[in-house]
Amino acid sequence: ISTPNTHTHTDFTSIRKLYRSSAGAVYSALFKYDNKKYVLKERTWPELGKRKDIMNEVNLLSQLDHPNVVRCEGFFRDESRKSLFIVLEYCPDGDLKSVIDSYKAQGQGRDNHLDERLIWHLFAQICEGLKHLHEHGIVHRDLKAMNVMIVQTDTKFVAKIADLGVSRQLSDDTM
Repeated sequence: ISTPNTHTHTDFTSIRKLYRSSAGAVYSALFKYDNKKYVLKERTWPELGKRKDIMNEVNLLSQLDHPNVVRCEGFFRDESRKSLFIVLEYCPDGDLKSVIDSYKAQGQGRDNHLDERLIWHLFAQICEGLKHLHEHGIVHRDLKAMNVMIVQTDTKFVAKIADLGVSRQLSDDTM
């Protein structure tokens, strides 16, 4: 996947839409060559044409390697769909907002809220991810619960910062 423009949308199976906006869509899908699940973030050509740098998110994510930042596995352009696809690490437990909503609905935790220790645990990880972005001169500019992905194992929750679509690389010109 990491080699740009060598794959197409047809190299993925079991495609399931997770989210759609006017800018594009987000899907979960299996890559048929390694049978692993990934997230495909689709940006359509008309939306891309509005941006100064259509590869901004890919360029920013490719600089980063941290357990608390969603990993970019590559990208490809699909001419047949007139789209750019960013291939991202799959986080099976969704975003932090969904986790919070689920706790509220299921009545888990004291008074239907997350346990305070878990909140501090997730907060520390989000801070570590932000520190990594800032060490690379990247400002997220849209950090919210929907842009923090969760991976839950038997023993822990891992928070991963996602969606650098409106992020910015600081430079000497930045005020």
